[in-house]
Amino acid sequence: MKIFISHASSEQILADAWKRLLEDLGANIDAWYSDDPDPGGGIGPGKWREKIEKELQKADLIFALFTPESKNRPWIYFESAYVLGMGKNKTIIPIVYYMQKDELLSPMQDLSIFCGDDEQSLTELYYRLVKKYKGTPVNAKLLQLALKDYLKAVDSYNQSRLAESLFHGHFHNQHTAAFLAGAWYSKWIRINDDGSHTQFEVHPVTIWSTAERLRIVGEGKDWADHYPMEGVVSSEGYIALSYWSQGEIPICGTTLLKLIGGNRIMKGTWQGYTAASLKQRLSFISGEVIFARDKDDLG
Repeated sequence: MKIFISHASSEQILADAWKRLLEDLGANIDAWYSDDPDPGGGIGPGKWREKIEKELQKADLIFALFTPESKNRPWIYFESAYVLGMGKNKTIIPIVYYMQKDELLSPMQDLSIFCGDDEQSLTELYYRLVKKYKGTPVNAKLLQLALKDYLKAVDSYNQSRLAESLFHGHFHNQHTAAFLAGAWYSKWIRINDDGSHTQFEVHPVTIWSTAERLRIVGEGKDWADHYPMEGVVSSEGYIALSYWSQGEIPICGTTLLKLIGGNRIMKGTWQGYTAASLKQRLSFISGEVIFARDKDDLG
């Protein structure tokens, strides 16, 4: 039996795991996928599209792998559509990871979908294929061990996926940061020990962004001069900043903000070591802060 594994190039580890699993479970199974690093595997040199179409024509079965990151990638759908267009007796099996089956686009909804991160779903798929292709199943213990190794690789992939999503999709999101560039005003409010609020400072700030950071420069009092802030912004509009002063008082601290009001207002909290004037000692203070495009929106 020849199985074609359709996958996003960034998710090669899932295709690798499937190839090892299939080899463990069936001596007569030949799994092929475009990014296979083994000698003689993968696309290799030459016309890549013709190579893929040739392998699709030779395949008895197509595994189409989908994750939250690749579920909308057109190429996986193209490969499945190519097989359907051939009009031959070929089976396409969508396999999803860390997502609901109904999240797939409609062309896949009419097919039997399995969960590549669930042992029970994988076991069901295995016995269905054994029955369909009149094979001899391995003993239950060997199947369990093979699935354990496979799921370990899948879990490793998921950990790297989540880490990449956290640091690149959420912190820092350059697309969200780009909307914040320009001139703003800020109001810093101190929360006193008795719970009362005292306005600390109001002054203009300038924001710009890079691929890795959100950068802000505030125009403080004479003794604080200009103080920089640097941090990251998530795709949901949460902002984490650190700040410090190069003035006579070495103030420093952190700020957490939430973007509201159509990218024109940010509200949150701050805490750090600061002082209201040169006459005061540096002490740990916390409070609230508002950033607004228009000074009147500071309230």
